[in-house]
Amino acid sequence: MSSSLAEFADWQRNPDGIPIPPTKVPLKAQEIEEIEIECTGARVRVFKLNSKEDIQEYEKVLYDLAHQKKVRVGRDLEEFLKDEGTFLIVMRYIEIQGKIPKHIRDMEAQFDG
Repeated sequence: MSSSLAEFADWQRNPDGIPIPPTKVPLKAQEIEEIEIECTGARVRVFKLNSKEDIQEYEKVLYDLAHQKKVRVGRDLEEFLKDEGTFLIVMRYIEIQGKIPKHIRDMEAQFDG
């Protein structure tokens, strides 16, 4: 996963804390309150807790991104791998953000065009 906590630090948030991508045209308070949420990706990750790298990635999703509400984590599936002496965790999550309203996207297109 390439996302990081710092990447979303300056993003606006709706009242539920969902990040809203930056825009060239400022959003009105009512637009922020009523913004739709969109799924930008669905992921399944497998982590082995005997791997330092896997533990760091697992914590990144849980603490950085889930705390920043950039992802919604589903129920983890855990299994103890007796032959390896470690837990295997299968994590399912979706990446979410506020969906910029069409009229704002249209205005931004005028700036770019």
